[in-house]
Amino acid sequence: MKKILLACNAAISALLSLLGFGCAIVGPDEYGTPSADFIISGRVSSSAGQPVKGIAVAMHRLVGMDDGGRDVFSKADSTATDDGGQYRVLSRGAVPEDQTYRLTFSDVDGAANGAFRDTTRTVYFIDPTFVGKTGNWHSGEAGKEVNVELRPKE
Repeated sequence: MKKILLACNAAISALLSLLGFGCAIVGPDEYGTPSADFIISGRVSSSAGQPVKGIAVAMHRLVGMDDGGRDVFSKADSTATDDGGQYRVLSRGAVPEDQTYRLTFSDVDGAANGAFRDTTRTVYFIDPTFVGKTGNWHSGEAGKEVNVELRPKE
């Protein structure tokens, strides 16, 4: 009985070795998750068309819905507008498919450059076109420009 088990073990080992070498000929294994970067940039201005500096811009990515059917967002990035009212936010490593983002523009410096109402914009990337693909898993980046005009607080 012991000789039969030893013979079976040897046969199984030989078979597994052959299969292992046969699979290695195909090429290296690749592990990863498809990803892409989504960029939203633009200009924030007053109702008079003047650039607004120091506005907080927060980017949130739609990740699903809660039990009540409400959208659930996860913070992806944040920044503040520069002297020219320009901003740029980035969602790195998202799934390279349709995405929805919510941008929130908040006046956090008080009356230093005027007092403005908070504003929210929803940005949809439907069938996005990616540029700058790197590697087998990273699809590149897709971008949109969103310019916002803030209304003064009353």
